[in-house]
This record gives sequence, structure tokens and C-alpha cells, in this order.
Amino acid sequence: MQFPRTQNINVLIQHIPDSIQIPEEVFEAAKLTGYAVSSRYPGIVEPITESEYKMALESAKFVFEWVSDSIMSSE
Repeated sequence: MQFPRTQNINVLIQHIPDSIQIPEEVFEAAKLTGYAVSSRYPGIVEPITESEYKMALESAKFVFEWVSDSIMSSE
């Protein structure tokens, strides 16, 4: 499976084959895309709180594990 080189999670989701069921948590994780920009360009957005950080980390872990188990294993 080929995916474009991007950090935009919405774009990546659009390239997942229809035959793969995508959990709602993956769609919700699209908000993580903003962290890719803010981490490279500090000062553009407000710093996140510790609870936001923890939620983002849990979301990223879920997506990583789901992709590893569902997408990568289907190749």
C-alpha cells in the first residue's frame, strides 16, 4: 500500500482502502495534525496543557497500534 508523504492525518485516512474498517478514534486523531506544525514552529500557537498532551499521546498510541495491527499486517 502506498501512502503520500504527508503529516496530514485526514489525507492519510482518505488513502485507506474501503475494505478496512476505520475506528472513530482514528478520525478523532486527525486533530493531531496541528501538533506537527506547532512542534516545528514554536510560538505560533498557545502551548498545550498537560492533560491535552496526555490525550494527544494516547490518541497517537492508539493510531500507531491500529495502523500496525490493521494496515501494516494486511500488506
